[in-house]
Amino acid sequence: MFILLHVMVYAFGFMNYGMKDNLTQARAIFGITYPIARAAALTLHVDVALILLRTLTFIACSNCFSRLPRRDLSPPSNPAEQHHRL
Repeated sequence: MFILLHVMVYAFGFMNYGMKDNLTQARAIFGITYPIARAAALTLHVDVALILLRTLTFIACSNCFSRLPRRDLSPPSNPAEQHHRL
């Protein structure tokens, strides 16, 4: 799935930068290397976005779980002790 995402982002980026009308001068100067480099940069930007999204999600979830009250789930020795725990 991850490789398919990379291939699709690169293909669409290459087509976009290869056919966009306002980039004719850049393509005339740099040739085919311009769409190749821009599509590769776009793919790297998607990678960084996915990594940051994963990291921020992990940080947010760990902060939420750390703020939850902790309960001792070991079996009590008597029922009155269990009542006080809850």
